[in-house]
Amino acid sequence: MVGASSDELDTASERAAAVSWRIAHGWEPTTRDVATLTGLSMAGAWRLMMRLSRAIPLHLDTQTKRWHDFTRRN
Repeated sequence: MVGASSDELDTASERAAAVSWRIAHGWEPTTRDVATLTGLSMAGAWRLMMRLSRAIPLHLDTQTKRWHDFTRRN
């Protein structure tokens, strides 16, 4: 998955896996970052992140506009 481009992320499960893997390794993306990675619209990236946050401990910081993994503390 490292180095995968949005051209390679054809299915919802591939997009979710790519985002989840990166977040698990410290990535703190904005919704726009997720849209760029996955090739989704901003609305599509938002929906993806909201769905992921139901299954894994994610939080959108309203000040930085970045998604954070609750289990990783700096």
